[in-house]
This record gives sequence, C-alpha cells and structure tokens, in this order.
Amino acid sequence: MADNPEPGQVRLWTYQYIAHGAEAIVYFRWRACTVGTEQYWYEILDHDGIARRRYREIKEIGKELDKLGDIFVDSENKVEVALIKSYDNFWSHRGQPHNTKFSYNQLLESYYSALISNNINTDVTSVDADFSKYKLIIMPAFNLMNEEIGKKCDEFGQRGGALLITFRSGTKTWNNKMTTMTVTGYFKDMSGVELEEFDSINFGRTVDVKGEFGSGTASMWCDVLKTNGAREIAAYNSHYYKGTPAVTVNKYGKGNVYYVACDLDEIAMENLINIIVKSEMILPVLKDKIPGVEAVKREKDGKRYYMILIYNDMSTEVFIDGEYKDLLTGEKVVSKLTLSPYGVVVLQVV
Repeated sequence: MADNPEPGQVRLWTYQYIAHGAEAIVYFRWRACTVGTEQYWYEILDHDGIARRRYREIKEIGKELDKLGDIFVDSENKVEVALIKSYDNFWSHRGQPHNTKFSYNQLLESYYSALISNNINTDVTSVDADFSKYKLIIMPAFNLMNEEIGKKCDEFGQRGGALLITFRSGTKTWNNKMTTMTVTGYFKDMSGVELEEFDSINFGRTVDVKGEFGSGTASMWCDVLKTNGAREIAAYNSHYYKGTPAVTVNKYGKGNVYYVACDLDEIAMENLINIIVKSEMILPVLKDKIPGVEAVKREKDGKRYYMILIYNDMSTEVFIDGEYKDLLTGEKVVSKLTLSPYGVVVLQVV
C-alpha cells in the first residue's frame, strides 16, 4: 500500500506526466471501492462519496489545464539523450541474474537518476527508436544482441553519435544463447575493448575505481577488459585486476563509444555522466544541480517552454538564466523563483 499523497503531490505527478509527453491522463479511480483487495486504496472520492482534499486538488488541476492545454498538446520535448530499455533483455537477466544484487531495472534507474541529477532531459525508449534524433544513446547491460542492432549502433557511431554500453553487453544471441563471438560481441569493434573475464562481486566485497571523474566503488559486477584502441577514463584501484580499465572511450567514425565495465556508486555515476555529457556538448536544462528539482524543456510553434517540478517537501529556490513569463500567474520571472513544496511552474521564454 502506498503512502497517502500529500497536498500538491497529485498535481505534481500530473504535470510530471505532461512534462514527459502525456496528452491524456486517467486517475484511478473515481470512488473508493467497497469490496476486493483495493478497499483501502486512496481514490478521488472516499467510500462515502464526499469530495475532500484530493477531489479539490484535481478540480484545480482541471482549471489550470483548461488554461494551459493548448501549449501542451502537440508540443515536443527537446531531448538529446535516449536510455534504451529492452523487455527481452529484462527477461533474460531476470532468468539468470548471476548475482543476487543485479537488477536490470535498477541499473537503468541508476543511469536515469544520474542524467536527471545533471539536469539532462532523457527519453526512455526501445532499441527500435530512431537513433538519429539523439546525440547520446545509453544501452545498459544489453546482453541480447543480433546483427541488425549491431549494424544500427555501428552506423550511429560512424555518423557522429555517442554510444554508452556497459558490463553484460553483447554476451548472448537474441535467442538467449551464449555467443561464441569474443565478447563484447557485436560491440567489439566499435567499443575498442574485449572481455578477458568478469568478477561477480559478492559477500560484501567492493572494488575501488579511480579516474577522471574522481573515485568510486563497484559492489556488484566488474568486467576485466583488454583494450584494442580505446582510451582509459577510469581504472580499477583494488583487487587482482587493479590498474586495468573500468571505464573507456573509443573514437569510432565521427562518434565516441563509451564502455562502463562495472556498476558505480551514486556519486561516481553522477560525476561520470557529467563528464560524458560535457564531452558530447549536451547542455543541461538548468546550470545548477538542485536536489529534488526537475526541469523539462518543450517547444511548440517556435516558442520555448520550461516546466520546473519540485519533488521536495520544503520550499525550494531555483536559479534560471533569462527572462520568462509564468503562464499560470502571468507574472514576469527573472533569475530566481521560489517554489512551494511539490510545486510546479510553467515558464515561457520572452
């Protein structure tokens, strides 16, 4: 059972969906049920049908969307990074995680969190997406591979795109059989590395990592690599493979291919993503990293909009460059604004 949504959270979540492209939202459900396993779930109306706080909040949301709806419909998120999620790979890893701490979804979440912490708008999409829309494609633990996907990644890098792959990539065929190719399989030429062996880390052990992004630790998986042209960004700093590459980058065609050979702690991951997006000239939506703040850039009919979302339970100051109009209040906003707990603001560049 989830916590009861605090005042402002339903509104925040609604605008979060819109910020990420939703043009229709359904609240589940209208009135609390009297039978079944969801009897204690929170609904818009309670069991007695009386309109209370949640109803009043959704009513206000409706008024706001009546005012702002036209700018949201058919608007586009300005996104330069894609995080690839594959349900085929999810089921492959779920059937054989090989380490009790390994979770495909949690690995994806760690990359997404690091991107959002760096104020980088990111699409979560499938490998069937049009890669040409993006500057950076991230494919964590993409172990099921085939020639078609390999060719697509190859062409993306050759044309100037940046590709990031990680440990447990290219290890299997699309039919979930272990490949007989030298791992990293179809990624081998473009990544400039090959797998010598791997270390599934257990029993509370950690491995130190040190490099251009500072220091960090791996606590679940380490690929031991042989480089074939790739440049080292970070190296292992403990255990028997100390001094071997932990993170690499390989110039491939007009693009770059990054290989992250291990899991990283939260701070190290954020720092790594920061240097990669800077190297690939991907600009953050906000310059400052503010905990609990998400900013999303959207465009429609040549006009630019920013949606700023506060996930904190306290008032939060946000610093912005330029001059804007708050589309809910009509007020002019310059340099700084203060948002209430779980606050939302929609700004238009003026």
